[in-house]
Amino acid sequence: MIEQQLKEALQEVAEKNISDELDLWPALQTALTDKRSQNRNFSRTTFRVGWVMPILMALFFVVTVAYAVSPAIQSLLKMDSGLEDVSSNGLGHSLNLSQVVNDVTVTLDWAYADENRIAIAYTIHSENGEQLEPLDFTVTDSAGNEFPSTTGLGATGTSDMLGAALPSGEGAYIFSFDSSTITYAPETLELQLELTLKSQVTERIVGPVVFNFETPFTPGRISEPKRSYTAEDVTITLEEVALTPSDLTAVICFAGPDENYDMWLPVSHIEVENDEDRARAMLGSQSNPDEAGCTTNHYFPSLYTQNGTWSLTVTELVGIDRGYTETGEPRLDQLRINGTWVFEFKLP
Repeated sequence: MIEQQLKEALQEVAEKNISDELDLWPALQTALTDKRSQNRNFSRTTFRVGWVMPILMALFFVVTVAYAVSPAIQSLLKMDSGLEDVSSNGLGHSLNLSQVVNDVTVTLDWAYADENRIAIAYTIHSENGEQLEPLDFTVTDSAGNEFPSTTGLGATGTSDMLGAALPSGEGAYIFSFDSSTITYAPETLELQLELTLKSQVTERIVGPVVFNFETPFTPGRISEPKRSYTAEDVTITLEEVALTPSDLTAVICFAGPDENYDMWLPVSHIEVENDEDRARAMLGSQSNPDEAGCTTNHYFPSLYTQNGTWSLTVTELVGIDRGYTETGEPRLDQLRINGTWVFEFKLP
């Protein structure tokens, strides 16, 4: 199912008029950093000609972003359905903070924070046209707590689809970080971004560049069903659902039915139904299981404005075994178990 979603997304993007010079960096890390971990584990990969991972499949281009940010940042916001909802509802915070380090200008354009994620948008401009990309980055709060990175978007070059043309030496980026460890609802968050850049050509290192800033915090709608259901001899527990303007997440726990596979992941969706309508959010990405077999699953769109009867349905369990063949080639084996595990829950 996940492979089919990715195939359809890539086909849809491939059919659009996208310049070969466009460089989306990086599209998405599908195995997100563990929800409860403070360790960063972000995979940086360059995807050319518009490769976009499943969580970014919902591309809504009808909203005009109201913030005073660059056109490239506005276009990137539209590529993430959750952040587009944030921007269209006026919940983001314009910053426009700049620093110049070794003839490279880094501008912190925009930020947003809620109970699911912190999103930070910035641009890079090199005076000599040298193309630099983010090498390392951390976000911490005033108490020194570090927020794990989850997803990233970036663009250089020209694209009709993005509606942006960036000169040589310029880039636009949006990074997201897991904020689920915040156990209170502050009015604002005091944050620090530390960023190091690397030249794509000369491997020159620029930075670190450090920004200290504040951004408003948007509370979420939280439910903790902690309900279990057994089917196909597998018991699954729905621990928590968190609904915010930027993201819809659910923590799903179960013990893998076959220990011969490195990890097990659930395939699921969330629906809300009322007298007038039914809306569905599809699985976009998920974390690797923790020691208890729990994964944090992200869905799109966020359905933040919806009300009614909520349900989460697990339709498949996927066992994954990774390794190498006798000749040293990468190997990936999967075992799929179909079933139906349904959980109803309420959101405030």
